[in-house]
Amino acid sequence: MRLRRVRTRDPGPGHLRRRIGIIGLSAYGVGTILGAGVYALIGPAAGLAGHGLWLSFLLAALVAALTGLSYAELTTAIPRAAAEFEFVHDAFGSDRLAFLVGWILVLSNSASLGTVALGFAGYLYSLSGLPISLAALALILVMMAVNIIGIRESTAVNVLFTVIETGGLVLVIVAATRVHGPLLPTPVENWSGVVEGAALIFFAYLGFEEIAHVSEETVAPERFIPLAITISVVLTALLYVGIALAALALVPPSELAASPAPLADALAAAWGQRGREVLNVIALFATANTVLLLLTAGARMLYGMASSGALPGVLGYVHPSTRTPIVAIIVQGIVAMAFLPLGAVSALGSLASWAALMAFVAVNAALLWLRRTQPQLRRPFRVPLALGWVSLPALLGLLTALLASLRVTPEVIVVGIVTTLLGIPIYEIIRRRTPGSEST
Repeated sequence: MRLRRVRTRDPGPGHLRRRIGIIGLSAYGVGTILGAGVYALIGPAAGLAGHGLWLSFLLAALVAALTGLSYAELTTAIPRAAAEFEFVHDAFGSDRLAFLVGWILVLSNSASLGTVALGFAGYLYSLSGLPISLAALALILVMMAVNIIGIRESTAVNVLFTVIETGGLVLVIVAATRVHGPLLPTPVENWSGVVEGAALIFFAYLGFEEIAHVSEETVAPERFIPLAITISVVLTALLYVGIALAALALVPPSELAASPAPLADALAAAWGQRGREVLNVIALFATANTVLLLLTAGARMLYGMASSGALPGVLGYVHPSTRTPIVAIIVQGIVAMAFLPLGAVSALGSLASWAALMAFVAVNAALLWLRRTQPQLRRPFRVPLALGWVSLPALLGLLTALLASLRVTPEVIVVGIVTTLLGIPIYEIIRRRTPGSEST
């Protein structure tokens, strides 16, 4: 199939509208990164790193920043909603390879949506007793409606929820300082544990890449996207380091590692049962915000692939009044609902993480190859440090993403590969139904 190209300026009705500024874009990144990952990962990481947990968070941030720089360069050079799909196609000229990257990301995004929606419903059940399946379904429907209304409205909701969930993490830090005074790092005794902890904590930084999917709706993307990615990683790293020091000041590493709700236990150590209830409420906003942002990103991937001719054109329809891809939003929501019965399967979260890491490999490889084959490509932001055409941060980002993928179980890797390959017949069906298409 021949890919069509979308315009990168606001062309008027029937196309996405540029309404997201630097505050909304940064909140998009921070909100997606914070999500619910740190709530689950800080316990196991504390078991590995001990009192060096804070350093594990810092090392993981540096590793995430390597790929973040690659996203910044490619998104400013190729500011399109389908992001990874477009990067791979422009770099390697393969419609099939680009489609497979988009395919696995759409499916993994849908799986994440279902899993996080059920997480929200679980927190809500503990507070209200509402049926879990019904609450998860209702959340997806509400966030679909918010997305359809407009990007300005969904950005406003995201900013509000991000402030609330950030405030929840700050509460833990404040509680610890009131109990123990200044939070100071302790000497690191187990460096191998720190490195192992960083490899696990890396997954808590996933989300900065979603900024690329709203590039067509960002004001001045050439300036704001690199800045927003930087702000997102730096701000969350500072929060995470503070959270690590606070949690260790309130609860020993061994107890954090053994707890199913380590941050709730930490706040409960300072505030009693009230602290646990407060954190459950904060988790509601964190998971709801993640569902909103994943819906936004997934719909933009579908819209972008359709706009380029890789998916049926109806998915590229933009409502002339709201200027949102309403068909793509509805389809993404429906697919996410289909994953709800499987949301309790823990492997779905691992599959989504594996897909994100494979996307990181593809994006870093695309940057390296574009540096080699298209040195004349306009790059408003350029990743520093290179030996000839080899970008050292991109090369390190590629290698660390591959290493991080080894933490996923072999069963999940096999499922991921099989799921990716299932996209080939889908690609061929779409190609044959597209007039004048060619396979590359």
